[in-house]
Amino acid sequence: MSQPMPLPAPEPPAHPRGRKLPRKYAQVVFLFVMTLCMCLTQSLVTTYRLQGPGIVNGNGFLFRWANTFIHAYVVLIPMVVVVVPIARRITRRVVEE
Repeated sequence: MSQPMPLPAPEPPAHPRGRKLPRKYAQVVFLFVMTLCMCLTQSLVTTYRLQGPGIVNGNGFLFRWANTFIHAYVVLIPMVVVVVPIARRITRRVVEE
């Protein structure tokens, strides 16, 4: 009588959303997501205040909003790289440990 062949070990389940980044990149991802949300909101408010909604009357609101966002985000990313370390140092000096 022969022995039955062993079944292959089951593969570990893959994360449903793909691979995750290592923990050391958490701060960079956080800053990217936070600045993205802030810039989208601020560019929307600025465009709306300067132009009005204009979606129904076709005066290019969405195009102008996207254009404002892109220009603002290009400026915002370097600003965050410079300002965040300074803000952390100031916070450490002001807040008790």
